[in-house]
Amino acid sequence: MEMRRVGVVAATPKGRSAWWVVHHWAGLKFGLLLTFILFTGTLATVSNEIDWLANPAMRAPTRPGPMASWGQWYRAAESMGATVEELHAPIGAGFAVRAKVSDAQGEDRLVHIDPWTAEVQGIGSTGTVQDVLRDLHRTLMLPSDVGIVLVGLFALPLLATLVTAFKIYKKWWRGFTRLPRPMRHRDREMRRYIGDLHRLAGVWSLWFIALIAATGLWYLAEKLGAGAPEHDKPERIVAAPPSAVALDRMVADAHARWPGLRLRGIEIDDARVMLEGQDGTLLVRDRANRLWYDARDGQLLARQPAAALSAHQRIAEAADPLHFGNWGGLASKLVWFVFGLALTALAVTGMLICAWRIGTAGTRFTALMLAMGVIGAVELLLVIWALMGLFLG
Repeated sequence: MEMRRVGVVAATPKGRSAWWVVHHWAGLKFGLLLTFILFTGTLATVSNEIDWLANPAMRAPTRPGPMASWGQWYRAAESMGATVEELHAPIGAGFAVRAKVSDAQGEDRLVHIDPWTAEVQGIGSTGTVQDVLRDLHRTLMLPSDVGIVLVGLFALPLLATLVTAFKIYKKWWRGFTRLPRPMRHRDREMRRYIGDLHRLAGVWSLWFIALIAATGLWYLAEKLGAGAPEHDKPERIVAAPPSAVALDRMVADAHARWPGLRLRGIEIDDARVMLEGQDGTLLVRDRANRLWYDARDGQLLARQPAAALSAHQRIAEAADPLHFGNWGGLASKLVWFVFGLALTALAVTGMLICAWRIGTAGTRFTALMLAMGVIGAVELLLVIWALMGLFLG
């Protein structure tokens, strides 16, 4: 009898517009997995900072005077008896230098180095919080070809809720200052309070929903074959890697040729050495500005400034900074974190509104799961799979 009642109440109320139906359906059917994707993405925006809190080796107090050179950091990483593959400058105040090395057994490790003294502070695995959160958010711990497409498809219901919101929330611009009405009777007024909270978070997050949906659709298009062409790069040079002294010479040459370049990382592939960083170009990853050197003689092989990239490549470069908010350092990441929480709350309150509409006290969770149907069951299984991969992988 209860099952029949839930089915009837879950049906579309009379008089509701098609816009409301689409908004309700998208939030109800896809809300569970969308909440998981949004929450893991929110944590991913500050994943480096979470790693910094969890791993003392990543912390480096600021000292007076200039930092050690790239060659000195390189020598410190080499002293661990490993082959240095990557070297990254501190991402912010208080962070250590990070080197990715490959040991004698072929295992990749991370070496954390004091930026001023060039002393090794610790060695750890490459399985950082950042990597775990990235996999959870980006692929749900599924094979990347499947996971990236699946997560990217969820930009569609997110976009649907955004477009329909303008139609079902009349005079929405007034909602910026409309706070949730207080509850005097919890059971009777909870649905109204959740609805007020949902609308308040929604109007303040409109720009962010559009941004996340657009970049999510870009990642989907990229995976389906519409990605920008790869940047040109010199062929790999099979020879001995550079010495620390030679590396410092390359860095000095790069600064002489490109005075505005703020060097952020170095990749060493045998004798082909790639330097990358930022030169003030808006919304590009470090890899958008690169120079390649031949470690055998220190000669410049190629130079790639972000300004020379095509419009297609610039869109690809802008996706990550816009999606994760790392374009302005810690300040912009915190803004993205706050609005990410608001977006997650939108998904949760949307499902709660549905639960209050279709069920009674004590039956709301069951009613919600029944209304979500097969799609909800599949989403629940995917969340369980992702969490199993997190704890058992």
